[in-house]
Amino acid sequence: METKKSHKPLSIVLIVLIALACAAGGTIAYRNHQVEQMRSEGVANLESSVDMDAYREKQQKKIDKLVDEYTQQMMTAEDQETIDQYTEEFAEKIDSIKTDAELTAKEKAAAEKKRKEEEAKRKAAEEKARKEAEEAAAAAAAAAAQSSSSGSSGGSKNSGGCVGNDASNFY
Repeated sequence: METKKSHKPLSIVLIVLIALACAAGGTIAYRNHQVEQMRSEGVANLESSVDMDAYREKQQKKIDKLVDEYTQQMMTAEDQETIDQYTEEFAEKIDSIKTDAELTAKEKAAAEKKRKEEEAKRKAAEEKARKEAEEAAAAAAAAAAQSSSSGSSGGSKNSGGCVGNDASNFY
């Protein structure tokens, strides 16, 4: 009978070990399920966090690449902290990509700046032309005034090439 008694404690130990292994296996399976669920939720959050309609085609392609990149990273994450870190990094990168509205506003501002620069150049050219015309008119008026003052004094002193009013000096 002693042999039966010695097996009984061994049986109890084996039963306890089997129970612990089952519990550990169940815990590991449950933990793996939790990690998979966190990963899936993280990936779903990536995909749903971006309004693709707000972006132009070129920016949408960049976003698609980021989603693919961070989906791969999240599928290797082992805890919620890592998933949160990837989500934060993803959001920062998305924020750096300009939306259609932001690009349109930037383009409008650049076009307005260019228009103002061209308007300023046009006004400067018009002002320069106006000044040159005024200077030319002033120079012409001064030349005409000088010409008329020398022409009228010469005409009264020397009319028709004659000295005085005596026509005899003409021949």
